[in-house]
Amino acid sequence: MAEDQPGFTTPGNISRPYTPGGLLGRSFVPSETNRPPKQVRPPKNGVVLFEPYTPVRLPDLPKSSGVSSVPYAPIRLPDLPAKSAVPSEPYAPARLSTPDKAPKPFKITDQTMRFAIVRNASASCEPACPEWIAASGTITADSPSRLRKVLRQLGKRRLPIVIESNGGAVDAAMEIGRLIRKRGLDIAVGKTSFYECDPEQKGCKPKYSDGAYAGFAYPGWAACMSACPFIVAGGTKRFVGLWAELGVHQITTTVTKTMIKYQTRYRIVKGKKKIVDTKIVGRRSAGTYKTTELSKGYRKRLNAYFNEMDVDAGIVAKMLSIPASDISILNHDELLNFRMITGSGDVGDFSSASACAKEPKPANCIELSAIATK
Repeated sequence: MAEDQPGFTTPGNISRPYTPGGLLGRSFVPSETNRPPKQVRPPKNGVVLFEPYTPVRLPDLPKSSGVSSVPYAPIRLPDLPAKSAVPSEPYAPARLSTPDKAPKPFKITDQTMRFAIVRNASASCEPACPEWIAASGTITADSPSRLRKVLRQLGKRRLPIVIESNGGAVDAAMEIGRLIRKRGLDIAVGKTSFYECDPEQKGCKPKYSDGAYAGFAYPGWAACMSACPFIVAGGTKRFVGLWAELGVHQITTTVTKTMIKYQTRYRIVKGKKKIVDTKIVGRRSAGTYKTTELSKGYRKRLNAYFNEMDVDAGIVAKMLSIPASDISILNHDELLNFRMITGSGDVGDFSSASACAKEPKPANCIELSAIATK
């Protein structure tokens, strides 16, 4: 059966008037101005005829009232007051005072590396939450002794290291790396954010009964640069997440010249001088200079260190190929090829609240009977 069309008659059906609103699903209410033309009943042949369209006549406009408009006249502004009889002095800018001494340039001082025991502050993992050693700052000569102090505090517990550092002393970094390997600790590049208070703040005390501070660890934009990779190499498991960075460049050595004055006593024996004793009677600095040249012996020490840590010693050649003023961020493939990482994990593998949901629980999931200290 054919579909009905507006204004047409199909067999077995009744003609329906055209309704524009029906196309949009809305009702259409005709008025005097929008009423469709009237339909004439179709003749027997089925043809529908429409009356011719007659436009609606618009009403005539009212005649003018005869009132003419007033021409526009702007409002006159008030006159300004007369000038004062006292003449004003000419403007003279204030002269800036010249300091006696040039100001010292602002320098950002790097914080010496600190170590702290941290426990995940989330209540969802209690009573057994992950703990780690947070290490952050510049590596200095006393950094190994600071780590030893924390390790003594831990006793036999083995906690992973979460580290971020801009580098520092290479020899101290290798010493820390050996301490970590001897203790069998894992390491990951990451940031630690302390909760409630920072250990460096005055009056901040550990929150937990085992001496741990509350905090969270995350990999976002954490950096381990320059000498820091020597510490990472010491970890049993080593992770550098996708959001963390590990960078290398040439090693810069600072050479200090010192002038030493000796006093030597000797005596004549059978016409020959025989030295009795020698002692230092004075010393003074003769200046310092920096160099990126490494002696063959020192380069051999670096290669031996990475071989000891089961890291490809080819990373030393990579370091020496990058100027000290630049840094090369190793990508994931380079980290794997140099064996600087042992997998594709990140700091969350050690520190997230869900890490202790595994069975058996990792060694750094510490169960505390007394959760917090007062």
